[in-house]
Amino acid sequence: MSIPQRLKAIVLTVIVVVAINACSKPLIADAMGNLTIRSSVTYLYLLRHTPFFTSLKKEELRWVIKHSKEWSVEQGGVVATNSSAPDYWILLDGAWQLECGDKRYPSKNDDAGKWFSSEVISEICKLVVTESSYVMQIPQTDMNDMIQKGFNFQEHLEAGLSYYEKMFLTANKR
Repeated sequence: MSIPQRLKAIVLTVIVVVAINACSKPLIADAMGNLTIRSSVTYLYLLRHTPFFTSLKKEELRWVIKHSKEWSVEQGGVVATNSSAPDYWILLDGAWQLECGDKRYPSKNDDAGKWFSSEVISEICKLVVTESSYVMQIPQTDMNDMIQKGFNFQEHLEAGLSYYEKMFLTANKR
């Protein structure tokens, strides 16, 4: 191999290694302390097609992105528990289920259970990702601000509240 070919091979190898390292973010602990969550980037053009956010205007979507955090979660990752901070969690893509004892309540991003906050339940539960998924975490104060500003996702919040109320009323009658 000539020196220019060898140099070209070395440069390409360095570029590939740098690119791989730049793209891989470290795993962080989920709500149960397991390393299943990785920081992710929220893209406006994808967010506008996510069921929870389809009714928002471009400026509102930008506000959401600025006041939230997106996470990539591996299957089995626990996003939140009933004792977690009362942040709002929105399922952007994938699937999760609320696990309360031996009961399982699965949801996808177009179901009523596509959002969760520990404040909506009093049972001992955990929110578990059932396939590799993308979720968004919105602090409660920022969600309250969005609601106060009139962001148009009240329909989704009400559908979720109704879903959780029916779920736990039914579960408590057994």
